[in-house]
Amino acid sequence: MIAVFGIATAACASGVAAGPARQFDAKAARAAIVQAERSVRLAEEKHMRWTSAEEALRSARRAFEDGDLATAVAQARVAKEHAELAIVQKRYPPFRF
Repeated sequence: MIAVFGIATAACASGVAAGPARQFDAKAARAAIVQAERSVRLAEEKHMRWTSAEEALRSARRAFEDGDLATAVAQARVAKEHAELAIVQKRYPPFRF
């Protein structure tokens, strides 16, 4: 039982889970994807691209095209978060002294 709870908690914390039956409209989903695209593009410009951000963005676009707006928003949030984390990672030194 604890292992199941741990997995569920990890999924919710990562933003992958869509949440409790929240309804999304196409406009909100498209806005989330646009924000994710900006964040991923900024990370690419700084040469700090994470493949997980790109994969989540592709998943968001695919879900949007399929009409699964909740998944599109969730994946766009993951893409945005991973791109932002990649940018923050650049501030850290490459080696520990």
